[in-house]
Amino acid sequence: MSSFDMLCCIPSKDEAKHATFSIWPMKTLGLDGVHAFFYQNSWVEIDNVVLCHMHFHTPN
Repeated sequence: MSSFDMLCCIPSKDEAKHATFSIWPMKTLGLDGVHAFFYQNSWVEIDNVVLCHMHFHTPN
């Protein structure tokens, strides 16, 4: 698989979790002001929602 193809792929659940937990907990990810700590501590409840959002917003 080429690097371009890998960039166009939707990350796996493990890749998304690894990325989420590799962020400093007090880092704010966007304009909404929600810290990575929220996502890390809520991962069990929100993991499927996050992945569904990634699938829905990925262009075909």
